[in-house]
Amino acid sequence: FDNKNIDLSGFSLKREIRIPRSDINYKVRLISHSEKHLLLEKLHIKNLNYWTAWNSSFFNILVSFIRSTGLINFVTKKIKKEAMKKMIKHDENKSEETVLIADVKGYKGKLEQSKYLVIKSFSDYGTTAKITAALAEIILHKKTEGVCFPFEITTIDEMLDIMNDKRIKYHEY
Repeated sequence: FDNKNIDLSGFSLKREIRIPRSDINYKVRLISHSEKHLLLEKLHIKNLNYWTAWNSSFFNILVSFIRSTGLINFVTKKIKKEAMKKMIKHDENKSEETVLIADVKGYKGKLEQSKYLVIKSFSDYGTTAKITAALAEIILHKKTEGVCFPFEITTIDEMLDIMNDKRIKYHEY
């Protein structure tokens, strides 16, 4: 999907992603992301999209509905945080596996090829914290100047090596 010049409401467009050698179909929704235009320019590519979803179909439909009707502003601005905490429960004892999929398509000669880069982890919050700590360590030990993207100073292999967590798994298909 090439939405470079199209303004779509977040969470309105759906698609399925099926990882090779996997029995799981991920039903995801297109979201807007602020770094898109910077990455398109920096990576010299034509198309970059972020797709996301929660593991509850009902919750995905609910979020899509409140976005499409404009109720999202009411929910985020009028409902007090205490009420939101009562409606949305977090069970720390329940598994929170997160999956990050990079679906890369391109041409080798005239033949279209696809590649999937998949990271599975125990928690999006825990993984984010580990990534932040690993990037901080890399920045402290490498000579970096100014603002840069993580891919400009490190690789996924170096990050995973520093994070050293067997609950985080990386595969290429």
